[in-house]
Amino acid sequence: MELLKFGIKKHPFLTITAFWVFALCTLGRFAIDKVVPFNYYSALVFSGGFLMMDMLFVRKKMNEAEQKKELIKTGLMTLGALVYVVVTLYIFNMVPIMTALQGRNSAVVFFSGILALVVIALVITFRREWTYKKGFVYMFGAAFFFHLFFFVCYAFLQQWDLGGDMGVVRNDGNGHLGYIKYLSENILPAQFDPRLKWQYYHPPLNHYLAASLLKIQMLLGVPFATAIFNLQYMPFLYCMFMIYNIYRAGREAGLPKLALMVMTGLVAFCPAFVLMGNYLNNDMLSVMFISFAIYYTARWNRTRKMKDMLLVAFSFGLGMFTKLSVSLAALPIGIFFIAALVSSVRKKDMKDFRKSFGQMCVFVAVAAPLSLYWSLRNYLRFGVPLGYVPVTEDKDQLITQSAAERLFDFRIFHFTHHMTMCKADEMPPPHDYNDYNPLVCLFKTAAGNTAQGPFPYIYWITIIMGIVSFACLIYILAAKGSIPVVWKLAMGAFYAATYISYVLFCFKYPNLCTEEIRYASMLIIIGAFCTGLTVKRLLERKTKKSRRLAYCLAGLSTLYCVISFTLLTAECLHYVYVVF
Repeated sequence: MELLKFGIKKHPFLTITAFWVFALCTLGRFAIDKVVPFNYYSALVFSGGFLMMDMLFVRKKMNEAEQKKELIKTGLMTLGALVYVVVTLYIFNMVPIMTALQGRNSAVVFFSGILALVVIALVITFRREWTYKKGFVYMFGAAFFFHLFFFVCYAFLQQWDLGGDMGVVRNDGNGHLGYIKYLSENILPAQFDPRLKWQYYHPPLNHYLAASLLKIQMLLGVPFATAIFNLQYMPFLYCMFMIYNIYRAGREAGLPKLALMVMTGLVAFCPAFVLMGNYLNNDMLSVMFISFAIYYTARWNRTRKMKDMLLVAFSFGLGMFTKLSVSLAALPIGIFFIAALVSSVRKKDMKDFRKSFGQMCVFVAVAAPLSLYWSLRNYLRFGVPLGYVPVTEDKDQLITQSAAERLFDFRIFHFTHHMTMCKADEMPPPHDYNDYNPLVCLFKTAAGNTAQGPFPYIYWITIIMGIVSFACLIYILAAKGSIPVVWKLAMGAFYAATYISYVLFCFKYPNLCTEEIRYASMLIIIGAFCTGLTVKRLLERKTKKSRRLAYCLAGLSTLYCVISFTLLTAECLHYVYVVF
């Protein structure tokens, strides 16, 4: 356990990755030669390896008596976890289930785990032993477990533009699955006009990473359909990294513990990110790189170190090599850069000016090739227009309402009708229409949009939370001295640019699929950040009224997280029940 504490404190990304590898190898459906389930052996190997590393670690950190106590405690906990996983997996593997859940039949493990999380929370609450440190560890652990539970239950039930179903790639090789399969077989990116294959116009980094995992599994003898299912562990990992980056950015902004918990919880348990952490497309990886770029930009603003500037450059460049919409992050990054130069000029510190300017040149030298390579390659070789996005041929998704209707029509039926991604002729009057208001669709899809619409009840509290977070944004931008001016400019500009870009995208491509929150997911993160900043601001005022308001805001945010956690868990269990 001492090793685990050390890992979480000193090497969080390695710790998150280790947990992810354990989940992949233990719970993924690896059947080598169709005889031995790989997951049981991997559980033994990982548990034994963890005990050995813990033993070596405590030998250097503890005396002999403490070592014995620590190893007994760690051994018992590891043995209990191992027996629990093996027994539940064995029992559940014996239950015949439909193809959709093959390779995801460990759902019962996570259901039992979620019950354990609830029991732990109740025990700590009744004993009155909650601390902020325990709260953060519990929140990250619950988010990891919860996202994994949703993923194993909802495997492949909500995806975008795959070009195949249930791990079967269409013969024409189109879609994200076809793109991944092509790269796994050919290594080099498409040597033909990417417009000839659906979804091949995307920069290839996300698909290369997925293709690498696919290739490794195929070399191990994992069946192709099962290997495709296991690829969903990749966006799940990206989502965990994103959550931790947002937490670090909040610390960099000076948020106190309560405000940090509010901000991180709103991101960790938002249904939109729970779903995006399951998508095989490039959405989640691009958001992860934006979160890296935001954090390292904030850190560079404090340290002015070349190391941090290089991390900003690689984060932004690799993000652009994943999805071109990451270009919006250039606006807040550029504002921080310009503010640094202006500050040097005002102080008449030319040494600092030259240092900052030189680092910015390094940023351009690193980020520009990564950002522009894919677009310029396709333009020069195949004449693909810069910023090319294909127009969907699905006429059922076409939106024909006028601009005025789309922007200003807020009649009540928009909010009582929960079918977002539906064909107009599938619904009875008065709901026989395609959703056409982009703002309404932002809320619907942020509440966890599936083919049947957002999850009930989460939808309404999402609307409330969205309005509150926007009010917090206005408050933070307007309040004098709430945060440094450069933070206000960067945050306000990023929020406005993201929303305007989203609306313009909806009008340029007037289809249902363009109204998804995944095209404007940074609005959720900025809103959560401003909610945390508002809690901080209210606590600093130290009046009874402001402190009560801060705790009410924290309570509302907690309620949102609890409702999301509870109802999404219920949705998963309902699906599993229907399957059986």
